[in-house]
Amino acid sequence: MDTTRASLLIRIKDLRNARAWSEFDAIYRPILHRYATARGLDEVDAEDAVQHGMAALHKHIERFDYDPDKGRFRGWLRTVVNNHVRNLLKKRREPIGESQHFKSMENREESPEAAFDRMWMEEHLKYCLRNVRTEVDENTFVAFQRYVIDEWPVQRVCETMGMDRNQVYKIKWRITQKLQDKMRGLLDGEESTS
Repeated sequence: MDTTRASLLIRIKDLRNARAWSEFDAIYRPILHRYATARGLDEVDAEDAVQHGMAALHKHIERFDYDPDKGRFRGWLRTVVNNHVRNLLKKRREPIGESQHFKSMENREESPEAAFDRMWMEEHLKYCLRNVRTEVDENTFVAFQRYVIDEWPVQRVCETMGMDRNQVYKIKWRITQKLQDKMRGLLDGEESTS
């Protein structure tokens, strides 16, 4: 999955659409913040980079025409934030990407672009997971979290939740399906080209 939901981009073209902007902010602010801190910015400068990215989007969105063939929104947003991060680091006269987080990324041979793409998908998944949590019973979600996210053995989940294996497996399947549907809806269901 590779692209931003086109309908959300179209809705935020109406600068007065507070609901669309709120949804956009809930999805993209964490991505931009994680990326800025991974590049070496402290909390204050990271928030400045996020605000810069959001302001640039706000300024240019009315003229934005969604055309995946011309380039991805993700790439444009990454470039805007990355350029601002570079400028902030130059002002501090620190080498770009010298934070502990980014050094560890370099050691894993992950480029800034790959790091941004990974964070992009992780934050979209977290957003969908928060939405799914509101749609299912709390015990059901706790069982899913323990088994899938926390990687507890199925027997331990069964013992602590008072469930049998089939119930845990069904919960995993149902919630995984819901997450996949939400991710497809959020990202327009387009398959990744990378």
